[in-house]
Amino acid sequence: MIDRTDPFDLVDYGDLIDRSATTMFMLGEARKKLSTRASPDEILRITSALMTEFPQEPAVSAFHGRVAVDMGQRDQVERWLKKLPANIESHADYWHAIGGWMAMQGNHAEAVRAFGESVRRDPTARESLRSMIASLNQLDRED
Repeated sequence: MIDRTDPFDLVDYGDLIDRSATTMFMLGEARKKLSTRASPDEILRITSALMTEFPQEPAVSAFHGRVAVDMGQRDQVERWLKKLPANIESHADYWHAIGGWMAMQGNHAEAVRAFGESVRRDPTARESLRSMIASLNQLDRED
C-alpha cells in the first residue's frame, strides 16, 4: 500500500510490524516526524528509545545527535559526543549535528565545514545548506 497523505509517498507495512516494539522502523518514523515539523520532544523520545536499543548503530546515533542539537539540548549533545559509535562519520546527520554544535558555540568557520560535509554526503540536505548559509552570514558580520 502507498500512503499518499504525507508530503511524499510512504510505504505502509500495516500489521507486519509490531509497533509496540523498539525497531529500526522507528528511525523512519522519527525522520518523517522531523520532516513534518512534529513536536521535537516527541522525536527526541523516539530517538532516545532507539539509542537505548541500538547504542552502536551509527544511523540512529547520528540522527539522535542531530535532533538533540536542533533542540538546543546541550547536556544531551555532550553525552552523545562521548559515546559515538564507529563509522558515524559516514552519515550526513552526524555532520549536520557537528555543524549545529559548532554554530551554537560561535565557531562558524568549523560549522560551515561540517554543514558542507553534510551536504556533500547528502545533496538533498536542505537544512544543512540553510544552516551553512546562516554560519557564512555570521562570518561576514565578524569580518
